[in-house]
Amino acid sequence: MENKTHPIIINEVKVKPMGMDENKDEYRNNLTYLNYTSYLLDDNNNIISVDDNFTKITGYTFEDIKNMNITQNDLVFEEDRDKYVNLVENAINKNGEAFIEHRLRRKDGSCKFVFCHGSVYFDSVTRQMRSKIIATDISNSAGVRELISEERENAKRSYERWEDSIRHDQLTGTLNRAAFQNDVQLKLLDEDKIVVLMMIDLDFFKRCNDTYGHWKGNELLKICGNSLTENVKDRGIASRMGGDEFSAMVIFDIGTSQKIIEKFANDVCKSINFAISEFESGVTISMGVSFSFNKKMTFNSLYKLADSALYESKKSGRNKVTIVTE
Repeated sequence: MENKTHPIIINEVKVKPMGMDENKDEYRNNLTYLNYTSYLLDDNNNIISVDDNFTKITGYTFEDIKNMNITQNDLVFEEDRDKYVNLVENAINKNGEAFIEHRLRRKDGSCKFVFCHGSVYFDSVTRQMRSKIIATDISNSAGVRELISEERENAKRSYERWEDSIRHDQLTGTLNRAAFQNDVQLKLLDEDKIVVLMMIDLDFFKRCNDTYGHWKGNELLKICGNSLTENVKDRGIASRMGGDEFSAMVIFDIGTSQKIIEKFANDVCKSINFAISEFESGVTISMGVSFSFNKKMTFNSLYKLADSALYESKKSGRNKVTIVTE
């Protein structure tokens, strides 16, 4: 078959690609040169003749065509074949030709987007029916580039939503325990910062649930989570560890005095207590605080110190802050 070497030029009619601003250079210069291949099928859809571009687009060589008995269906992904065959047959029966855009399966299993024109004719020399296919590689066309870019953005957003769902507590929106532990452990490796861990527990929370119902308890948990997040957002992260227990990591520069850290912790405690007091449930919070000045501390060791400080707050009357150092 005669080889076609002149590239097809699309977008000469200035069809505006999706999402493209016609005032931008991206649109004004958007003439795209595309490769295509032309080849023939016999009446059993076997590929019997190809041009020089066939290998470039499909990966199959002349020797492959000669020895492998390749059919048109081999160029279509298996999951697409039924729909592809139906579209082609309906178009041929109705119009005598078909225009189909599909994913072309290359020899190595990779994908190219192609736009195919197929027509059926009678070969007077062989006295058999033949199909002529022109497959244009549109993988690099402006429209497909825009589509791929949009799909990548959709995939990115889906991943971010998935990541967000597995890292956050569904009720309060704070980090869950696993995500919080991981983030704290990473931060503890930073020798240039003081890592402060605050453990928080709601006082008389069970009594609130028993008296007012779990719906009110859930609202209190949301208020506590929101207030904690708001108070530490400029310095760290907040987490619901489970039940009515919360925690936060806040970061201070090396050299920050213990007095400043204590004031910050007390301010957070007062702010949360004020937020939940408007709910008139009789619930307050107790807090235990620990902090480390070096990377020898792990999350578990810092957590144990903060938890013991929280226990002291509970044992000595609740609604207070207890701070321990390394």
